[in-house]
Amino acid sequence: MIYLGVILYNVIGTLSVCALFPHDALGFGEWVVIPLVFTLPVSVYSFAYRFFEAEKMVPVFIIQATILLVSLGITRLICKL
Repeated sequence: MIYLGVILYNVIGTLSVCALFPHDALGFGEWVVIPLVFTLPVSVYSFAYRFFEAEKMVPVFIIQATILLVSLGITRLICKL
């Protein structure tokens, strides 16, 4: 069940990063700010990439997938203790 929470946390961060700019499909709005700040630990690298390269989305998904795998690994280690 804890893994589902980690996945959901990462998905919220990914959606927030994917809606940073007005031309994005998800639409920019004030709703982006709160989830982005809340999920900053897992979306900081994607946010930085998106800030400098706004047009390309595939690297954002690759970065977030990598962060998800690392987060799941850390969660697994913590749960073993």
